[in-house]
Amino acid sequence: MQQIDLKELEQFIADRNLVAEKYRSYYLGWVRRFLLAEFTVDELSDRDRIACFTDQLTRDPSVEEWQVRQATEAVTLYLNVYLPEANGERPALETLAAAERPADVPQEAVKAGMKMRELLRLRHYAYRTEQTYLEW
Repeated sequence: MQQIDLKELEQFIADRNLVAEKYRSYYLGWVRRFLLAEFTVDELSDRDRIACFTDQLTRDPSVEEWQVRQATEAVTLYLNVYLPEANGERPALETLAAAERPADVPQEAVKAGMKMRELLRLRHYAYRTEQTYLEW
């Protein structure tokens, strides 16, 4: 089996306190599983790869619904926050907000959500808490 080193991702998550320490190993495990997953079509967008991965997990009887949600969060964090920052691209908050935003959300709401996310991270809230508050 192919070995995937996620030490830099682990450090990235720890430095920014994006995920509670007790869940980090699970997030890394989901990202590892995603990177090892085989997709039938080679040229898929990140969004489509996440959808395929989620579908694979949903069909696996050993994976519960909450684990599918956790895996989706982990892979989204990896693709939309970690990779862009690691490549020196857009700031993570803007990238993540754009990835999570439905098409019909006004720009003012997006800016407010980004500001709220920034404040929650400044106060070191858990990533899941951040998501819950933003869903409200």
